[in-house]
Amino acid sequence: MGGLRYELTEAQWRRIEPLLPGRFGTVGRPAEDNRRFVNGVLWVIRSGMRWADLPERYGKYKSVHKRFVRWAEAGVWDRLFDAIVAAIHNLGATAVIPSRRCRKQQRSHDRTLYKLRNRIERCFNRLKHFRRLATRYCKRRTCFQATVALACAWLHLTKYVDTP
Repeated sequence: MGGLRYELTEAQWRRIEPLLPGRFGTVGRPAEDNRRFVNGVLWVIRSGMRWADLPERYGKYKSVHKRFVRWAEAGVWDRLFDAIVAAIHNLGATAVIPSRRCRKQQRSHDRTLYKLRNRIERCFNRLKHFRRLATRYCKRRTCFQATVALACAWLHLTKYVDTP
């Protein structure tokens, strides 16, 4: 399934599959197809289309939307994002934030790395490609936060999992 534009690759899916609920061996009924569901959610938040316009290959739009909301309220998307951030932190990534000139105690920071801050700005630009996020279609706080978490997780997956 990973060949389409808004879908997860095999490597990305292997990375996030153990972090999602509804797999065999967990409490409750196993999900029908988590990968198809996550790809459907990615399609909606990337394209900015209404849930009703979700292509049939991802399942019934009402079921996908209800499951997205349930996972958002349960914090699944936040846990997924946190796990990916932790993995990146384990690779040695650190924040480089300088203090303002008017601050009494100046914090030290790496000036060379700070000059590369345009990468952060490019990251926000990539987040704006998620039309549903950029236009704030989700009015509920939990759904919007879940959209942000999933979009950030997908960007990190494409950056760190698909690279050799």
